[in-house]
Amino acid sequence: MKPLAAALILLVAASAPGCYRIAGRPYENVQTVGVKVFTNKTLYSGVDFQLTDAVRRELSATTVYAVASPAKADAVIEGDLTEYSEPAEVVDEQQNVVARRLFAAASYRLVDNSSGEVLAGPASARWSELYRMRTGRTLAEVREDLFRKLAQRIVQQVFLPWPDDGALEPEDQQE
Repeated sequence: MKPLAAALILLVAASAPGCYRIAGRPYENVQTVGVKVFTNKTLYSGVDFQLTDAVRRELSATTVYAVASPAKADAVIEGDLTEYSEPAEVVDEQQNVVARRLFAAASYRLVDNSSGEVLAGPASARWSELYRMRTGRTLAEVREDLFRKLAQRIVQQVFLPWPDDGALEPEDQQE
């Protein structure tokens, strides 16, 4: 793939999160992709499963790959949920917390299941979401959004830009 075409695909994908579809197959001999449960390196229970489920949904919704169980897939995304936090951020005059910023970070790689070859990564991604308590959204809904957007970042970094083009590397930035 030519650098200009890869840059255009990356630009479109990055400018419209949630509104993209990754076309083509950048990895030869890979038809199915599995996602192993991310290893939870945080103090929060269950957040590893939320990230894993979000990555599976994102793969299914935005790539041409079929999602399969890790044992039967051609390639597997595996990794660690390295950080998750819900630190208090904004307080009112009565010292009540009115907003929190949720933060999550993960490291991951795509591995060929038959050869053990690392096809993408190791790499990392991070995302943060501001949770304003008076908006009517629950903390669980904001947490789900956080992991959905982190999963989008992971899938985009694994499948865009195409591996043949080493000149383009997606930025890993907190938004």
